[in-house]
Amino acid sequence: TPLVIEVQEEAASGEVRTTVKDVAKDRYENEVHVKVIGSGNAEFISGETDLRGVFVAGGVQGTATVIAEEGDNRYAFFRGRTWLGPPAIQRAADTPEAAKAKAAAKAPPASDAEQLLRGLQESNSVIQQMQSENLKKNFYDKPANGVQLKEAF
Repeated sequence: TPLVIEVQEEAASGEVRTTVKDVAKDRYENEVHVKVIGSGNAEFISGETDLRGVFVAGGVQGTATVIAEEGDNRYAFFRGRTWLGPPAIQRAADTPEAAKAKAAAKAPPASDAEQLLRGLQESNSVIQQMQSENLKKNFYDKPANGVQLKEAF
């Protein structure tokens, strides 16, 4: 298609500035639908270009992918190579803990009954662990001093 996108990436802030131009008409296009996503983002950031043909997306984390769509069959695509956003996110985004935290953040808040049940389960788990350690220490690990007559009968 004759659409071309020019992308400026601001690494520290995670901002992506996209300009959409129709090279056949040699003009910048307004009201073009633009979608931006970073490799560390869970959702797209989308909107329309303004009268200057510009769309700015903030909060992009990771390497950016930009797609511009005008009408039914006019597209332009950009894939960045620069890491955007804080460097700590790059390391943390690849860990299983980060995936669990992201899933927990999306989960709806627990009701009071669910929170109470979770608290009771955690308390019971701690008590069971303590009792298991006491049994091991006081019975299994204790040396036997022969057979006691009372225990034999």
